[in-house]
Amino acid sequence: MTNNIKLSNNNLKSLLSKELRKKYKQRNLRLRIGDMVKVMRGEYKGVDGKVLKILLNKSKISIDGIKREKSKGEKVNVNIHSSNVVITSLNTDDKLRKNKIQNVDPNKNKTSY
Repeated sequence: MTNNIKLSNNNLKSLLSKELRKKYKQRNLRLRIGDMVKVMRGEYKGVDGKVLKILLNKSKISIDGIKREKSKGEKVNVNIHSSNVVITSLNTDDKLRKNKIQNVDPNKNKTSY
């Protein structure tokens, strides 16, 4: 089953930690590569790590530090559904995301001719 972009973006949202909720006055945000997350459900519950990869079609993410061993001994990243994690710190390298989180309109200071 394939999702369109809008559905995929909505499915990639994850809850914010209590501190971030108070700071940004939002309950959830879309995950991005570089965000720090904590796994809240499943076998890897309680593990913290950085988001390495995002799989849009499955709404899953790969987290740094969570690997499993295949039958041949090879280590591979484990994909975890975005609803099973909580964002503990945000990657604010992108100015557009930073402004959007802080509810700043980027077109506000531009003059129209």
